[in-house]
Amino acid sequence: CALPICSYNSSARPLLDLLEMLKHLRAGRRLALLGDMRELGEISQFEHEKIATVASDILDEVYLVGPLMHQYAAPIFEKK
Repeated sequence: CALPICSYNSSARPLLDLLEMLKHLRAGRRLALLGDMRELGEISQFEHEKIATVASDILDEVYLVGPLMHQYAAPIFEKK
């Protein structure tokens, strides 16, 4: 069963809440497409890394979109 959830330019808090919900679903594989969180200013790196750290423990597969996700989140996913 697929659970499509879309958001444009999410911030970290709603995305962390969604990841927490996915963690508790008794679904098959957990997949996500994660894009840049824009307009975060000087906390951008921290927020992208935080999302990647949490998501890497919950998701089975992730697709990253955007330069910020590739710059800050990809290295965290590559370590797992």
